[in-house]
Amino acid sequence: MAIVREKEIGTLEQIMVTPIRSWELMVGKTLPFALIGLLDVVMIALIGVFWFEIPLRGSPLVLLCGAVLFLVSSVAIGLFISTISSTQHQAEISTFFFTMPPLYFGVCLPHRQYAGWIQPLTYAIPLRYFLVIIRGSF
Repeated sequence: MAIVREKEIGTLEQIMVTPIRSWELMVGKTLPFALIGLLDVVMIALIGVFWFEIPLRGSPLVLLCGAVLFLVSSVAIGLFISTISSTQHQAEISTFFFTMPPLYFGVCLPHRQYAGWIQPLTYAIPLRYFLVIIRGSF
């Protein structure tokens, strides 16, 4: 949304004429959100372990690496949406279509419950793999 907003109000063109490289702009726009997401994962894991007393049976390092990979894929999807969207409203609708199927096919039911032709499609959903890592760790 931050990049689409810059595009929409016209400041992205002003940023592009500065000596900043394009990868520096992308890192600057995405790194804060990735770090906040990583902080959320760590906080939720700590709350689960210490407050709710859920035993962490797997490796915390594997959980952290899985979280980083999931966050990188989520940020990449966000960058893709900002690339194809020209307005914030269009980005919101695109985000809905990119997030609702993974939530439904990744969280609501086990993958074995879906029809045979849908099961291979779930392999393209990063949330599926992150849930396997979370369930394996706890």
